Formats: sequence, C-alpha cells, structure tokens
Amino acid sequence: MKPILGIDIGGTKIAYALVDNYYKTSAVKILPTPQKNLLAKIEEIIQAHKPDISGVGIGVPGRVIKNSVVKNLPNIENFKPINLQNYLQKKIHLPIWVENDARAFTLAESILGAGKNFSTVVGITLGTGIGGGIVTNKKLIQGLQGLAGEFGHFIMPDGSYFEHFIRKYGPYKNFHQAKKYLALLVNFVIRSVDPDCIIIGGGWKNVITSEKSLKALLPATKGGEKAVTKIKKARCSNAGIIGATLPLLKKTTQEYKIIET
Repeated sequence: MKPILGIDIGGTKIAYALVDNYYKTSAVKILPTPQKNLLAKIEEIIQAHKPDISGVGIGVPGRVIKNSVVKNLPNIENFKPINLQNYLQKKIHLPIWVENDARAFTLAESILGAGKNFSTVVGITLGTGIGGGIVTNKKLIQGLQGLAGEFGHFIMPDGSYFEHFIRKYGPYKNFHQAKKYLALLVNFVIRSVDPDCIIIGGGWKNVITSEKSLKALLPATKGGEKAVTKIKKARCSNAGIIGATLPLLKKTTQEYKIIET
C-alpha cells in the first residue's frame, strides 16, 4: 500500500509528510500558511505527491462537521464554508479525509502516544488558538455541530472566547506565568468530560517544564481530594499529521471509528 499524505494546517504554518501503514512519517516539510489561496496551496501540495500516495488526510484549524464540511477557519482571512473532501476529490481523484486539527492530534495521541493506555482521552493544543479533542475507547467524538472539544471557545464573563481572554495576558515565557490560565482550562475539561487522561500539545508545551508541574493544574474535588485524571505532555511526533491520516490507513480501520452524535 502506498503511503498516505498527511497535511496539518495551522494558523501560521502547514506541516505535511508521508505516513506509512506503520505510522512512520517521512519527507516532512513545513511552510507558512497562506492567508490567500489556501485551497490552491493544498491542491499544489497534493499534486506534487500524487504519483506516490494512495490518499490524503487533512487537519484544519477550524470547525468541521460531518461529511467533511469545513464551516470556518478563524485564523484564515475571508475563508468561506466548503465541503473540502468533495472539492478535492473532484480534482485529485483520491480518497480524502478532513478533520479538525486538534481532534486529529488527539486521535493520534490516544492510539500511539501519551494516551494509548487510557479509555477516555482529551487532547488540548495550545498555539495560535486553543483546540481540543475527545476520544473514548479509540473512538473520536465529533459532535453534531463539530463542536466537541472546542474548549478554547468557552464564553467568558466579558463575552469573549476563552482563547481570546487569555491572549490578553500572554505570551507566556514560563510555566509560572501560564499556570493559572492552564489551570482554568484543565478545570473546564475535568468538570465537563472527566477524562482518564489529558494531553497537552502545541506551541505552549515549551513553557511546561515537566509532567510533575502539570499535576499542579489538577483541581480538588468537592471533598478536597485531588482529581484522579492523569495529565501528560504530548509524546507522538507529528501527531497532527498522523492523526489526519488514520481513517485512511487500512491497519487502523478496526481500531476505532468516528462518532457523529
């Protein structure tokens, strides 16, 4: 089987690579995310690899609902909703899978990374925005409106999204500066999902000195005892790229499925 091309589109950069049936990546490349003609850039990347691939998995930094409809990309100017899967398949004539980038990251970490020994896993990506995903028993929760795991879009008392709220006080040079905002986010997650494991990834993870420091973010329960949820740093290299390809890799077809609640 030819490898799958995985494309992880972020607010500021695009990372892509070939992913084989053993989840190994090769030919990893990174380039800036264009604010104009993003679709043309995606097609250009795919066309350059088309003779050597059997499909394309794409993670996007925005809301994706069932049938691969991308509703919005908050950090991309003038983006209009589109069924990206259908759009690309008509041009490329290969299997295409499209998912939110943070959900793709969580899926990879739950199968291959820090969450592989846990049943319910929440992934949090901290970067240009705050993304998240929920996986239970290797099943990715998508949600009716593609909102599952959108922890960065909790509405704060001032009416702003949580990710915009904390951006007022960043960027954070060290864990001490970021701690109270991360603790608030972790509290949101535990009170709403109560997962076995929370995995932190993205650009912010560089301010996290150790997993021991992450334990300090766990809130106490009403009885005073610490939450039993484990909290870990991401371990899977290129998780966003790999996670976007997993639905197209034959080896994983019996390991999980997408839940559309």
